[in-house]
Amino acid sequence: MVTAQAEKQLAAMLAEVTDEVQFEAREIIRETAGRRTPLDELSEKEYGQCLLMVNRRLTGEPLQYIFGHWEFYGYDFSVGEGVLIPRPETELLCDIA
Repeated sequence: MVTAQAEKQLAAMLAEVTDEVQFEAREIIRETAGRRTPLDELSEKEYGQCLLMVNRRLTGEPLQYIFGHWEFYGYDFSVGEGVLIPRPETELLCDIA
């Protein structure tokens, strides 16, 4: 499937749980595809993995927990239930401190 088409479909599905539909759809695709770029096409298997992630997101699970990691201040941290999710606002606080 062409990546632009997949991103549009995923974004439409995510609209009921986030205002950041384009960002989240793009991040799901990048996570599934191993962050390779440029990414022109997804395999059927990769698109299926994207749909599984979207379904988890539709239940209200944070994107960071679905991925199991998230970047903060240039470092990749493992995250999951019971772990605070790194936020851009916290990076700003670190800069101020």
